[in-house]
Amino acid sequence: MSSDGDRPPPGSRTRRHRSLGRMLPFLVMALTVTVDLLTPQRERFDRFLAAVPALAAVSWSARGTVVIGLIAMAMRAVLSVSRGEPLVPDLLLNEAVLAAVTAVAAWASRLRERYERDLREVTAIADVVQRVVLRPLPSRLGPVGLDLLYVAAAAKARIGGDFYEAVRVPGAVRLMLGDVQGKGLGAVETASVLLGSFRAAVDQAPDLAALADRLEEGLGRYGAWAPTRTLPNGSPPSSWWRSRTTVTSYGC
Repeated sequence: MSSDGDRPPPGSRTRRHRSLGRMLPFLVMALTVTVDLLTPQRERFDRFLAAVPALAAVSWSARGTVVIGLIAMAMRAVLSVSRGEPLVPDLLLNEAVLAAVTAVAAWASRLRERYERDLREVTAIADVVQRVVLRPLPSRLGPVGLDLLYVAAAAKARIGGDFYEAVRVPGAVRLMLGDVQGKGLGAVETASVLLGSFRAAVDQAPDLAALADRLEEGLGRYGAWAPTRTLPNGSPPSSWWRSRTTVTSYGC
């Protein structure tokens, strides 16, 4: 049994990409210094050092980006001194440009870190919502085996408008499968209403017809609570669910 929420940890390919991204500024720095030293003095390759802090901002923290930028500035100063360039204005001007690039790169790195932190928090909240709305199912309910694969339609989404539930009641296992016609938070909200109604009534309704009536009543209460609210497909809540939701039972 697997679900979209039970995602495996990042694979070796992702780790390699991240490691390469962190090493790239040093590779560019080493390549630039090597080529600059091996070519005639009239060939200037030290200008490529300006790309080093920009590359560092992609994978390193703001502090790490500043440190890498300072290393690049030191390398540029060494190359300039080895060529016998005057301190003023050439060296100072080049160092000022590289310092400005480093400052901008550090600012961009801080923004990236803030975005990644917010994304981690949103992802954690989405995982909690998925656990509440679409809680994991056991591998078996009595004699009934369950295998689950849930993949939301929206790219990288943790939860969407599709929903499911399975509950063991005396003498049977009752299951519900549904699909909200739409996407976004409205679809998730509608799915949560039906799931809540199913969980509240599944062990009390005497048969599936009565259980279906309880689900419709739940949507009716939802529509009364938010009379201006419509389902993601534009239809009123109380007239929609029958054609898109399946409720079944397996005897045991």
